[in-house]
Order: sequence, then structure tokens, then C-alpha cells
Amino acid sequence: MKSKNEAATRNLLNFDLSHGEAGSLAGMDEAGRGPLAGPVVAACVVMPMEEAIPGINDSKKLTAKRRDVLYDEIIQKALAWGVGIVDEKSIDQINILQATKRAMEQAWQAMGVEPETLLVDSVKGLRISAQILPMDKGDATSYHIAAASIVAKVTRDRLMQQYALEYPEYHFEKHMGYGTALHLQALAEYGPCPIHRRSFLKNLKADAAAAGKAGEDWATLYLAARGWGIETLNYKTREGEIDIIARDPRGTVVFAEVKTRKQGGASLPREAVDAAKQGKIIRAALQYISEQPSAQIQYRFDVLEIFYDEKGHEVLHLRDAFRPEGGNYVV
Repeated sequence: MKSKNEAATRNLLNFDLSHGEAGSLAGMDEAGRGPLAGPVVAACVVMPMEEAIPGINDSKKLTAKRRDVLYDEIIQKALAWGVGIVDEKSIDQINILQATKRAMEQAWQAMGVEPETLLVDSVKGLRISAQILPMDKGDATSYHIAAASIVAKVTRDRLMQQYALEYPEYHFEKHMGYGTALHLQALAEYGPCPIHRRSFLKNLKADAAAAGKAGEDWATLYLAARGWGIETLNYKTREGEIDIIARDPRGTVVFAEVKTRKQGGASLPREAVDAAKQGKIIRAALQYISEQPSAQIQYRFDVLEIFYDEKGHEVLHLRDAFRPEGGNYVV
């Protein structure tokens, strides 16, 4: 009886067999469109199709160890393969979409062959001399795209692991440049390094400001820079949502609500945290506490007010801003 993984790989291969034969098809995918640092990497492969390499699937569904093993087998068995890499400086200059297209066109050229049909995950408008079939979730649909996704992901991860040796304070080997709490904490403490995407760091604030998320980004950086451990962001329950759950340097669990206002506004951010809002936050906090293994947790509720304008932002930290009825802080 075939395993679920083998059946999934066979389904991917059957999809490709319905679109062509070995040598006439190529698959392409990228890795690294979302991180705050490092390059975007694209891979293109032409695979034999007499039988599938067991386990090939969307790279996001595989462990890092499994991707490494499959990468070696794909490179060994591929009829042709190529990789394109566009660095963070180019990303800042031409934007991430155009950088992704450039990396894909480089990967196509690097193969040294030109199959009739290219299966690609989502991206359109490539300057490639083949019939191009873009598709959503291609890495979970096509055998060739899944193989390309593994090659792109492993190539980029290995590059980020090399950068981690050059810039150890950012721990790139753990998050590969994505905007995790650990990465944000390093940014708050050390600022950006040469491989950070300046346009992404700027847009992280500018884009979020319009949607109210900039304050949460700034508040997270503010707390991390002061030695707080960020445990959870945007914790959601049916009762309510908590913007930041963190531990202060003394180990107290802090449920932080972030409110952002433009400088000179008519009201203070804290005024939006009324009794109804407080009740939702408290109920969500109690659910979070109930999920923790420890029976004794010291906790409190803070509000961080963020004031911003075109020149920058300012954080005002209101500790112990409100309390559950009865003021019992130990459970």
C-alpha cells in the first residue's frame, strides 16, 4: 500500500503528464519574496517523468532535512536545471515583483535548454520563449513546480545560513530573514545590516500605518529593544484579541494593547481602550493563561500609545493600565 506522501507525489506527476512529456516541460518557482533580508531566489527544472522521485511535494510541506535530501536527488536526476538570484539591493531598486521575474528569467537562461512549456507558480509576464502556464498554488499541483520549489528554497536557505556566519547577531539561520519576533528584536538592538531590504523595512511601517498595524510593529521593536521576550503577536480567541503577549525582564506576562494615532489628533490613543474593549482583552488573556502549563502566572495589562507623523514615531508605555475586577493578578 502506498503512503499518503507517495500518492501525493504521484498526483503531482499525473498533472504534468497531462500537459506534456519528459523534456517538453519545465517547472519554475521562487523562494524569498516575503523576508526582510536577503535575496529572492528562483529555480527552474526539467525532470524525467518515467517515475517520480518519492516525496517530492510543495517545499513548505517538507522538513528542512527532507528538503536537503530531495534537493540532492533532484539535482542529480534532472534533465536540466538552473537557478537565478537577485540580491536585496536590486529588490530595493526595482521592487520585489520585478526582482522575482528577473530571478526567474535568469533561472530559465541558466538551464541551457528551452522546453516547449513552462509551468510556473502564479507569476505572469515573464520574458521567456515558451508557452507559459501560470497557476495558483502550483507547487501543490505540479511535479515540476514542486521540484523547483525545493531547489529554490534549499538554495536560498543555504545562502542565509552563510549570511548567518557573517552577521551572527541576526540569527538568519533560524528565520531565514523573515520578520519573526527574534528577527525584530535583533533589528531593534542592532539596526539593519547590509543585506536587509531597506524598502521592506520602510514599507513594514508605511504600509502598516494605513491599516493600523504600524503601531504594533513599532511597539514590538520598542519592547524587544528593552529586553522583553515577545511570546505571541495578535493572539485571537472568540472572546477577543490581544496585540502583544510578552514577558518583561522580571518574568511578568504582559498583555499589551497597542493604539496608534497621528500626532496632533483630537483624542488620546488610550481612550479607545474603553470598558468594553478591556473586557474582551481580559477574557482573551484568561483563555491564554488557561492554556499554559504553569498554575501560577504573574500578569498585568499594559497599553502602548504610538504617536506618529512624517518625521517618525513616539512610544508612550502605560504600565498596569487596567485590571480585571477584583485585581487578582495571580492564577
